[in-house]
Formats: sequence, structure tokens, C-alpha cells
Amino acid sequence: MRKVLVFLLFCYLIIACTTESCDISGRYNFKLPVSLSPELDTFRIGDTISIVSVFDHNVYEIKTGNRYQLNNWQFYPEAVVVKLDTIQVDYNAARHFDFYADSLVNFAPFTYGNGSIRYVGQYTYADHNYSLSFHIIPQKVGLYGFDIFSLLYPHNQNQDFEGRCRNKSSEAFMEMNKGIGNNSDLIYYTQDTALLNELDEDLWKESATYLFYVVD
Repeated sequence: MRKVLVFLLFCYLIIACTTESCDISGRYNFKLPVSLSPELDTFRIGDTISIVSVFDHNVYEIKTGNRYQLNNWQFYPEAVVVKLDTIQVDYNAARHFDFYADSLVNFAPFTYGNGSIRYVGQYTYADHNYSLSFHIIPQKVGLYGFDIFSLLYPHNQNQDFEGRCRNKSSEAFMEMNKGIGNNSDLIYYTQDTALLNELDEDLWKESATYLFYVVD
């Protein structure tokens, strides 16, 4: 009987430890670094704007504060350019930019059925590192926002990794320029008053949106 009690106690401790380590709210949320350079608030027509995201496979998860080894994951990065100095935000402003990337980069403009243009693709994974880089060149003056994000959720949120709680899926977000600056205050110069009325300032400042002017 004593052996049975000891065994049951041992099982309870295992379950308790497992439950504690899996006690996170919602999905795993992985942080993917990205930079836009040069870090200016004003560009000229014809300037080259470079976007780079490079990190190793030990990816930081914000809810646990841990790094997990994510091997050859698909993060589904996607980017959009919007024009803000209009009565209604123009979500198809990528047409005012030229795009180029190395031929080995799996990322390119894509036109959806509704006519909107976004940049879509995947990271390149090699030697335990993820990389994505491309360039955009403005061709029209205005106030713009460049936003890049991951559609890991809902496209492929159940990719596995060591230490994953089996009942937990994953999502990811992009952190632009280490979350510093990004000219976020330029949002108040938009002519879209409806956008300003709905703006959550805290969420806005945490987004991976970079704002800038383009001049002649």
C-alpha cells in the first residue's frame, strides 16, 4: 500500500510540474526582429529603403520569457504599404513603390483578387538562421506607412518544437527597429479622421509600422 501511495504521489508531482510549465495564456507569441534603414522620417523619390530580418533558430517567446529552438519554421511574413495623407487610408500604396530583392529571396509583390498589392513569401532558413531582406523605392510623394507582420497564425500555428505544451498553438509578431522610434507620431498627420478615432495608441506604438514622408 505504501508503494502505491508513493507511486501516486510521484505521478501527481509530474502532472503538477507539467501543468505549471504549461500555464500560459493563449498562444505562444514569438518575437521576430526586423529593421528598416536608413531610419529617416523623410525620403526622396528614388531613394532605396531596405528591410532586413535576420535571427537564429533560438527564438524569444514573450509570455514565458524563454527561447525555444524553432527549426525550419514557416512564419508567413507579409508586408503592406499604406498612404495616409488621403481622406481614406489607401491600403494599396505598394503600387507607388518599386520592389527588388536577391533572386534567392522567397519574397515578392503579390496582387490579391481585390486588386490590393502586398509583399508575401517566406524566410530563407540555412545554417540554423532565418533571413529575409528586400528593398522598396518610392515613386510618388506623400505620407506613408510600411507595416510588416507574421501570419504564422492562422496559417500554420501548430508547428512543433521541444518544450511545447501540446494544447498550445503559436503566433508571432515583428518588432521594428527594436521598438524604438519608427516615427509613430506622424500618424496624427493623416487626413483619415476615422482612423484616428479608432486608434489604440498603446497598440499602435507596439506595432511594426514605420511612418515616413516621400518628397521630390
